[in-house]
Amino acid sequence: NWSPVEPLSLQFSYTDEQGSPTISQLNDPTLSTPNVPVYDFRTRETVLVTRIDGGNPDLNSDNRQVWKAGVNLKPWSETDFRFSSTWTRSLTEDAIAAFPTLTPDLEAALPARFERDLAGNLISFDARPLNFERFERQDIRTGFNYSRAFGAPNPAAAPLPGMPGGARPPVGGPMRVEVHGGGDRPRGGGGPQMRMGGGGRGGMQPGQGRFNLSIYHTVRLQDEIVIASGLPVLDLLDGAATGARGGSPRNEIQAQGGVFRNGMGAFVNANWREGTRVDGGTGPDLNFSDQATVNLNLFIDLNSQASWVAKFPWLKGARVNFGVQNLFDSRPEVTAGGAEVPLNYRADYLDPLGRVVSLTFRKILF
Repeated sequence: NWSPVEPLSLQFSYTDEQGSPTISQLNDPTLSTPNVPVYDFRTRETVLVTRIDGGNPDLNSDNRQVWKAGVNLKPWSETDFRFSSTWTRSLTEDAIAAFPTLTPDLEAALPARFERDLAGNLISFDARPLNFERFERQDIRTGFNYSRAFGAPNPAAAPLPGMPGGARPPVGGPMRVEVHGGGDRPRGGGGPQMRMGGGGRGGMQPGQGRFNLSIYHTVRLQDEIVIASGLPVLDLLDGAATGARGGSPRNEIQAQGGVFRNGMGAFVNANWREGTRVDGGTGPDLNFSDQATVNLNLFIDLNSQASWVAKFPWLKGARVNFGVQNLFDSRPEVTAGGAEVPLNYRADYLDPLGRVVSLTFRKILF
């Protein structure tokens, strides 16, 4: 970390780590599941095949190297606004991966994993995990976090308890919703995070509420896979795919917003991803449309409602959450150049749930 001037800081990092395969990846029993529907790009038909799953005792440990360079800017000392941009490059050798979606490129690279009859019809494929020679990815993630307190302070008010994840901000400590840059992460983590901050200028005082907004844009510069030495590079940004949702989107936007006060709050996150394409080989390409999804979460910490707890003591330590995932029931749309879309790539198969509404009641027993 280096800060040449007060509002600006620069970060550079390099990590090198190894990751062993899990016990299940190594030792799960072999299972054969018949009548699994898959789309065969060679025959351009959805067929029922036998899928072989289980562990692979021949897996090797992977090696991951990650380079990062970032800039952070806080231009106004009196305003909780932070701008950041991070370039990330990751190289994973002997990458351990689940068997990806079936594509012509994949069958050409791993013919031993596929079995066809004399007529050329696909009858089974081996989906057990394997080591790819390498994954190589680069992206730039840019955006900002903004947070501010609102409402008149009330010294008699207690700190807001029971925030998401059970955290309690200290008196005078604001909470921010932050969507962090950095693209590919070594293991775990990722996604929007709730952060508690204390003191300092602009800190939230007892009785105040807080508004948060974060918007980040990711542009992927490289997302490539080499299955084995001597085989062609699979470019996930240009026709290759490892999952049923197509390749990697070149551009992606994440937005987070939230407001809370007196133990009540609302949070919204929206995600947009650019459309992708899967090379159909001798058949038509599959084109995946852009997709935007919005999730909503409302909560009330009943422990903060003193009058309610006085009247109904059993509400002490209770919390109610109401959530809607995929608020507008957005579904991925796939086209095949005027041809019939394969069964596996229709909206209800790619996203069988759509909008999900949940109501949760949680109580701590004293």
